[in-house]
Amino acid sequence: MYSIARPIENRPYCQDCHKQGKTIAYLDVDVSLTPAERAFYTGSFHIIMLSVLIVILLVSGFYYLFNRFINSPVQSFISALDKVKAGNMNIRLPAKKKDEFGILEQHFNHMVNTVEQSHKKIEEMHIEQLQRADKLVTLGELAAEMAHEINNPAAVIMTRADYLRLELDKQRNGNTSHYLEDLDVILSQTDKISKITSSMLKYSKKLPKDFKKINIFKLIDESIRILEPRLKKKNIYVNKEYQCKYDCQEAIVYGDETQIDQMLTNIINNAIDAMEVNGILTIKVECLSNYNVRLSIADNGCGIDEKAKGNIFSPFFTTKGHKNGTGLGLYIVKNICKNHNAEIICSSAPDQGTTFTITFNGANNR
Repeated sequence: MYSIARPIENRPYCQDCHKQGKTIAYLDVDVSLTPAERAFYTGSFHIIMLSVLIVILLVSGFYYLFNRFINSPVQSFISALDKVKAGNMNIRLPAKKKDEFGILEQHFNHMVNTVEQSHKKIEEMHIEQLQRADKLVTLGELAAEMAHEINNPAAVIMTRADYLRLELDKQRNGNTSHYLEDLDVILSQTDKISKITSSMLKYSKKLPKDFKKINIFKLIDESIRILEPRLKKKNIYVNKEYQCKYDCQEAIVYGDETQIDQMLTNIINNAIDAMEVNGILTIKVECLSNYNVRLSIADNGCGIDEKAKGNIFSPFFTTKGHKNGTGLGLYIVKNICKNHNAEIICSSAPDQGTTFTITFNGANNR
């Protein structure tokens, strides 16, 4: 049914008969639709509703496909990464698909396996190095006890030999002169034993921090004396150079004597390890114009490559092999420098030796 209604207005020429109102009447025309017209309007409505339904189905389908094949794998991958970041190395993704996500999951699983194996190796390495460090501590304590036990009979030998020398000196004649020479050798060598054991005892003691003015020349000589057996074994020549624009008789640094002694011993010991027989160890001390003291320790050993040089101050890093080094020596040296407001720089290249330069800032209080 098609219906239309129109008002009949009260125009001026109609007002003679129709006095009141603007509208005289309403004309309502009702026409029934033909079957074709009814079919058209019904089909249009159905098409519109079907289009709306298809759009809803398409949106729902695309959302499901996106969530199933793109968003869900991405969220699973992000969740797995977060778990690995938190330290869970047991997480694995089900790499069953052969699409891009399947390849990504395979690479993720391979990466986690590699990281897990590396983590286990690092843990094993750290455990071995900590065990070795613990053994070295025990060995150091044992060496200190041995040094103490050696020092006591050495003192007795020195006392008796000195007494015998005094008695023979009173009865000096041609028959006793060679005995005096032998006694001098005994006294000299026993004194050397006493100095070495005294240095070992001093080095092994855990003394509290005691910052004071220290003669760096004296500490260098003591460190060399401690390591003298190793230096002689490799026939290493020690070249000491002292430079000062002010003709200083001594270079004074302000710090803890035990820590600086430990720092020098560690660096010199590493230099000995790096050199072959007949090497040259150069120790240079400079009093700078701004009252700083610069200390450099150089060797002509095997040197360090650039990759290793960036890690030498890290704990448990060593180029000597796990059986020959703990990787703690230079880490301790770095911390000692930090405690003393000192700057340490390593200059090295393969087969060109290594130089450690330490600058004690504002240390020279003359």
